[in-house]
Amino acid sequence: AIHRIKVDYAQRSWIGASVEKAYHSLQSSKNLIHEYEGVEDFLEFETKKEGQKDSMGEKRWYAAKVQYNRVQPIRERLGADHVEYFVPEIISSLVFFRATNEYVGVFEQDFFSRIWVYRDPLTRKPSPIPDHEMEVFMFVCTSGKQGLTYLGDDKPEYHCGDLVRVTDGPFKGTEGHIIRIKKDRRLVVSIKGIAAVATTYIHPQFLETIEESPKRGIIQ
Repeated sequence: AIHRIKVDYAQRSWIGASVEKAYHSLQSSKNLIHEYEGVEDFLEFETKKEGQKDSMGEKRWYAAKVQYNRVQPIRERLGADHVEYFVPEIISSLVFFRATNEYVGVFEQDFFSRIWVYRDPLTRKPSPIPDHEMEVFMFVCTSGKQGLTYLGDDKPEYHCGDLVRVTDGPFKGTEGHIIRIKKDRRLVVSIKGIAAVATTYIHPQFLETIEESPKRGIIQ
């Protein structure tokens, strides 16, 4: 059975207005959901894009040993590729360059058997050098190159002396370990696992101890 309800004009107007208000509210909610989904999709896309950039395009410092001290062709290639590089005057067999991991692979392949990129001993992947470590090393190699001594590959004994910071002079701000070399206390700065250099004698009054070491570094 169908029950008919008599509704006057005023009631019909109120019902119509309520339905229209509910309809507009529903539409606004749908638009808000679509906008939110659009923002969420955009943020997800940007996050993925940034992740790809970090993993594929990040430039780091790397080191390579050059065969027979033939650095000039390497310098020319890096310069042509607009790659930042550094060749210490006192270490003619090493070249440092700042590039992406992808470039390292191509570069090493192009100079196959003429260069050897330093790699992580466990993963065998090219070993990046921390920016701060590289900056300190370059600063020392260019600030007092006349009195520097190249010690060869970095070794554990170069990290035995007190860790100090230079407070004045050409090496001001540099941090390294104090090692006694031929009865002379000298500051040793190194790139872990790659190379180490020793400065000329620095007076103790210009050295600030950061961390004392129970072991004394001595090199005969």
